[in-house]
Amino acid sequence: MQLLGDAALQLAELGFLIFPLQPGRKLPLPGSHGCLDATSDEDKIDTWWTANPQANIGLACDGLVVIDVEAESAWLTDEQRMRDLLATGCPQQVTANGGRHFFFRQPDGGAEIRNSVGKLAPKVDVRATGGYVVVGPSVLAGDRRYLWVEGCELPPVDQLPEAPEWIVGALVDRVAPSERLAVEVDGGPIPSGVRNDVLARLAGTMRRVGLGKAAIEAALQQVNAERCQPPLVSDEVAKIAWSVSRYSPDIIAQAGAECWWEQLTETDEHGTKESSPGDLPGKWLRPPGLISDIVDFNLATALYPQPAMALAGALCLMGAITGRKIMDCRGARTNLQVLVLAPSGAGKDHARFVNKQLLTAAAAVDLVGPDRISSHAGIISTLAAHPVTLFQPDEFHGLVASVTNGRNSPWLRQIPEVIKEVYSAARTLWKPTSYGDAKANISIDQPHAVLHCTGVSEWFWDAVGRELITSGFVGRMLLFDLRCKPTTPTWNRAANPLDKLVDNIKWWTELHVGGDLATEHPQPMVVEADDDAAQRLYDHMVAVRMKQIDDSPVSAAIWSRSAEKTGQLALIVAASRQTGCKGQMRISIYDVNYAIAINNWSTRWLVWCATTRSADGDHQRRTQRILSAVPGKWITGKELCKRTHHMLEQGSRKRIVDDLVEAGKLERRVTAGKTKPTTEYRNLAAD
Repeated sequence: MQLLGDAALQLAELGFLIFPLQPGRKLPLPGSHGCLDATSDEDKIDTWWTANPQANIGLACDGLVVIDVEAESAWLTDEQRMRDLLATGCPQQVTANGGRHFFFRQPDGGAEIRNSVGKLAPKVDVRATGGYVVVGPSVLAGDRRYLWVEGCELPPVDQLPEAPEWIVGALVDRVAPSERLAVEVDGGPIPSGVRNDVLARLAGTMRRVGLGKAAIEAALQQVNAERCQPPLVSDEVAKIAWSVSRYSPDIIAQAGAECWWEQLTETDEHGTKESSPGDLPGKWLRPPGLISDIVDFNLATALYPQPAMALAGALCLMGAITGRKIMDCRGARTNLQVLVLAPSGAGKDHARFVNKQLLTAAAAVDLVGPDRISSHAGIISTLAAHPVTLFQPDEFHGLVASVTNGRNSPWLRQIPEVIKEVYSAARTLWKPTSYGDAKANISIDQPHAVLHCTGVSEWFWDAVGRELITSGFVGRMLLFDLRCKPTTPTWNRAANPLDKLVDNIKWWTELHVGGDLATEHPQPMVVEADDDAAQRLYDHMVAVRMKQIDDSPVSAAIWSRSAEKTGQLALIVAASRQTGCKGQMRISIYDVNYAIAINNWSTRWLVWCATTRSADGDHQRRTQRILSAVPGKWITGKELCKRTHHMLEQGSRKRIVDDLVEAGKLERRVTAGKTKPTTEYRNLAAD
């Protein structure tokens, strides 16, 4: 694979202006001046990449016109539009998010094409003088790469085709002052679709006169509350203030003049651009070895097969049977905490059933924990009796709702703290209790609690508060928030031979490590990483640390546990791949890359859900629940009651709905019914 520094030098030789970006990201290096630093000076470029060999490549678009078609754009499925673009013979690359970049030079004579967002079409942006694009072989978090289309690489800059007339005409005929700027100045409502851009411009105006993050955020929060329709979540506004305030006034001035705010803030109307990773790609559903065998058995015996749920269950089973038997060189263990959220009736119970079935068949029933967690003391007593336990509580949203209810017993409210403690204590001696009677206090050496929690997505995010997110309780969990579609029931599918699968599980449960006192004081086998795998893990840790520094407090709290989870996953995948190994086990580069891919996908979902679907306080939580229950099309009041009856009494529902109608977030109408008028509602902010 071509090195980033070599690729940057080759682009400079072709006459393009190049500058370095942060490794794994699309932002300029801290302390730099972004595309103002761009150059084709090969000595300077060599110096940059010698100091930062993993830096991504930014290409300044001075004199260029780059059409940035996002993956969700209708252009990519419009055959005529794609034929028009390809007929130009222009260079093109596939972006890290699955979109396309098409490269042209500015037209000779006439008005210059400028940067714009969505002017050509929804999800189609333009990068021109003053803007920049990321180019291959740059790579973003999650091993998402920019790749040049074969045969369509960049030629020397003077050989680029001129932007075609249909693009030029569509752009230069626009009214010069942007609609976003007009919204900014007149003080009117800021509609969905331009909220982030307008707030970023306002932040830039304040930053240019020297205001800091606190002042900018306070002003943006007020504008958001008073003018945005509907308002963005507060953390999204805080992220805009944070992002803009990091840059010097000269960068802010250029961004405002050239309309590339989104490259500073890395936000769109759904939060961070990396925060909607979509469904779990199929290529990740069957890591090699025992995990793949468990997934296959799960799917072959399921009435409604759900591959992602099968993978989540298999990872937990693998984490349980390797408990207190292996660790990596940094002490990481396999005590995963997995949260599977899916609609009711999606088949969440089958993975739990399979795990119990296989452990029972392998004579390892002691690893099977209770089906419910009713108190923190129950967790402690279970681990005191069986230090390695697989907990598989269903209806986890109900437990979280009970924990966040301040009127409930302290026995419930202490559950999150105990779960966090036992997670961190997996490599040491844990003393969870402190009673006056010393005889009642217990100690557990290296407790290994694996959590396989399941629940309903909308109910979980209704219940969880910001405190549980920022305290690390949620951040420790590997999230599978699945949009499961109904599947056809399957019958008479042949499963893999159970005996072989059980024998492989027994190989782990019967593996003896640590000498005669292994049961009380185990000495796990250390699984070393290959050199390239160790370097990849280190680079990942650095990238995660940078995200913690740059991101909002909620996002930083979630990412703070990311590197640790990656280490756990890499160890589990290595163990799966080498089940039955008689020699020394090793963590390979494959194990690390797989772990990073899965964990980054999960963490981005976690950040997105935490910033857009969780709420602080009962009133905000209920308000958010009503908004999520009302679609963009009309529904009756009876249907709204049906969708929200589990969490709202009639009086509370009416007050919140009335407030939302008055705020312009819901629209209400009364139509004539057969016997009496019918009240209907629709969500004005829904798609």
